[in-house]
Amino acid sequence: MTEVRAAFFDVDGTLKKGLAIVEFPTYLAQRGYFDRSVEREIQELARRSERGKASYRFISTNVPRLYAAGIRGQSRTRVLELAVEFMRHSRERFFPYSEKLVSMMSGHRFVTIAISGSPVETVLPLRGMGFAEIFGSEMSILNGKYTGEVRTNLCIAEAKSRLVGELVKKYGIDAARSFAFGDTEQDLPLLGAVGNPIALNPNLNLQRHATKRGWLIPEDVVREVRALL
Repeated sequence: MTEVRAAFFDVDGTLKKGLAIVEFPTYLAQRGYFDRSVEREIQELARRSERGKASYRFISTNVPRLYAAGIRGQSRTRVLELAVEFMRHSRERFFPYSEKLVSMMSGHRFVTIAISGSPVETVLPLRGMGFAEIFGSEMSILNGKYTGEVRTNLCIAEAKSRLVGELVKKYGIDAARSFAFGDTEQDLPLLGAVGNPIALNPNLNLQRHATKRGWLIPEDVVREVRALL
């Protein structure tokens, strides 16, 4: 039986700068597809987080709820189109190593899986980077329009943990020989599930976890990961 190895990737902060779930509402609002007052609430929460006035957990729980409310009634087809434009305009925000890293893991026959807390519409365009599977937070849809409710919030650790468990079973993944890449403590379910956890651009909480557990915090991720393959 062929051994299946996976490479799990967080996206925001790991492969690219910024948070699409914070930035995309502004992009949509400027084009008339998102409630302006809700967009301002999201930006205020982001500022509170930057000032240390709100925990990452608080942001992870509340921003998706606000996003769902702000996009209520909009056509998913149109939002998908705008998400492609948004990600095309965001290409310069990807870290220089991102495409090389994903390509390298894919080239070594790892099943490459992106798991992002940002809206799934904003991560689906990344399929061209070589991902076998892409997952993001999902908002409920009825008759092609958003209902204002959150269906799946992959910003929070528990949801990521459930998804990783399902994927390990689906593919028959050898977790001990797999890799995961993340930048915050909400990525601990990805990192803790594999034998090769990589902390990229870790925030303070993840850095503490990684240092305590002896996880790799690479300076040159492509070079250092290639040496492990």
